[in-house]
Amino acid sequence: MTKNISLSLISTFALLLTGCSTVVKTANLSDDAEYYWLGSSSSNTKTIFNINDEKVTLHVVFKPNFSWSIPTFIVEWIEPDSSVYLSRPITTKYGNNSVLITSLPIKGNMPSRSPGEWRVQLKKDDAVLVDFPFIIEK
Repeated sequence: MTKNISLSLISTFALLLTGCSTVVKTANLSDDAEYYWLGSSSSNTKTIFNINDEKVTLHVVFKPNFSWSIPTFIVEWIEPDSSVYLSRPITTKYGNNSVLITSLPIKGNMPSRSPGEWRVQLKKDDAVLVDFPFIIEK
């Protein structure tokens, strides 16, 4: 009887671990991001943009070699009214899969006609890894 209880407990524990593995895997991915920032170029970090800025760029740097394959993410640029302006797949860049860079054109495009608080979200397997607010002002 003790053996049956032990096996049941072990089986239950194994099932719990198996059921949690997806959550842990997704959480580890965001833990592997060393840092991220917004800017109009790689050297100009900011969160307030003007309608005359060329673009807003999201940079995400992961720990070196966090993945042996090239992961695909979804980047969403969200308007001040919470509607998704642009959603598209994106992959990491460069040989070690550690850098992700994506931009939203502002000047002369719809974002320049919709000032306010925008957001950019980076997602992997429906989990939000980065949720970064920024402002486009006149």
